[in-house]
Amino acid sequence: MAKKRSALPKKRPNSDLPPPGHPIDDVSRMTSIIPPRPDEPNAILEKLFGKGKTQREVIASISQSPPRQQAPSPPRPPSPLDHLHQTLLTIFIAGDQSASVVFTTLKIVSLEGRTHITLLDHEAAACSMLGITSLPWNSCKLAATLVLLLAAPNDRDIMYSALKNQSRSMGGLPTMAMINATPPADLPARFAKAKKDAIDGKLGKVTILAVTLVDVEMIERGEVGGKPMLYSSFAHAFVLGVAREGWRLFQSWGEYGYTLSEWLRGGGARLRGWEEGKRFVGAFRGLVEARGKWTQQVNDWYLECFEVNILRICGKKGPQKPIVPIYRPGVRIFELEDVKVADIEKFTWYD
Repeated sequence: MAKKRSALPKKRPNSDLPPPGHPIDDVSRMTSIIPPRPDEPNAILEKLFGKGKTQREVIASISQSPPRQQAPSPPRPPSPLDHLHQTLLTIFIAGDQSASVVFTTLKIVSLEGRTHITLLDHEAAACSMLGITSLPWNSCKLAATLVLLLAAPNDRDIMYSALKNQSRSMGGLPTMAMINATPPADLPARFAKAKKDAIDGKLGKVTILAVTLVDVEMIERGEVGGKPMLYSSFAHAFVLGVAREGWRLFQSWGEYGYTLSEWLRGGGARLRGWEEGKRFVGAFRGLVEARGKWTQQVNDWYLECFEVNILRICGKKGPQKPIVPIYRPGVRIFELEDVKVADIEKFTWYD
């Protein structure tokens, strides 16, 4: 896994906010943004030309510099993808238990089509968590749902769809009827389009792709019956964010993988370049085109994409049950187009 990043500092936007440790403080932190501190003009000049130079020396330095040397551009404001990443880090800054209360609060208000969070909403979420240490943040479905809910616009139907996408109780998980009626989604094509939308045009668009790698064999066994179910599944959900500056991967993976907070702290959601994106999409293409059995090649593709070694976890000496003997992958994608910073900042709170 990539080198761990240190936790970001807390931000206190104004003195009216509750002190650290207050229960509503988690919600207030979630909606905050830590803007970059602009450099002082004098500091820029000193960095470029050295401290204590006269105006004449500065002008001479400029005239002797190669034409391509220019003063640095002003700091770039956070893009929606940067802001999404920052918001997730902030949610988990106080730990998984605090993040669990935040997520439950967001779910409560979103199901009612609201984005304003009251103290009563937060108390209701805390009461629903009584006796529960934390939500299972190693669940890829839970991780994907949080990312989708944060990135969704302030639209009741879309927020509901974001919650439903990975929810069995809400009817969002695939069934054999859905699988047979719908061709598998094409991630390489959708990623290419998202990249084109991001780098073309004056502003560029940010696209969020929530991808589910479906285990068709295990779904069929569960619905039809008659075949043993005592196997591990390779099914996985993850979220890709694609922007002009690059792309990010948000995910968690099971009991023997990593939680969402571990993935974030370890740099898994770092900004990645297009060459790495090409390798990721290529490995994923190999995963979805393979059929038959779980081979070493399939394992390598899975490891490339998700940093999980299935053969080690589900092998003869592994801690989990053997992987399903028949490999039948499918793919579905839930997309949010043209995500804005305002979408991620839609949730607000008040006393």
